[in-house]
Amino acid sequence: MNRRRRSKASLLKRARDALDLIGRPIEHDWGKTTGAEDIETGLDAMATALAELKGLESAGGSLDEALAEMGIDESTVHTAAELIEQVGQVDYAGGLQDPASAESLRQDLYLALEQLLGTLGGEQSDE
Repeated sequence: MNRRRRSKASLLKRARDALDLIGRPIEHDWGKTTGAEDIETGLDAMATALAELKGLESAGGSLDEALAEMGIDESTVHTAAELIEQVGQVDYAGGLQDPASAESLRQDLYLALEQLLGTLGGEQSDE
């Protein structure tokens, strides 16, 4: 049991590390966007951590798939899918097509994931 708790604690730590990456702002200056790569890495890491933490079938899939399988509200799932799409579309000059929209999506998703991890952390302490 203690080993399982440690494992769950380790997965929560990985999810929080992913959340830190997602929490970094998207900045746009002179056609160059920074932060999108960190966010993309964080989204992938969060999907993996949640899939392992909750034993999801979507392991290895995207964050929106993991959230949907967990039964998270549809608007959060949609926000994740939109952000994944936007940060994945960096143009040849290193910019996003709509950095302001991506940043707004990032902020919304960050808050939802922060709340989710708080809930999951509470579940762990109850065990």
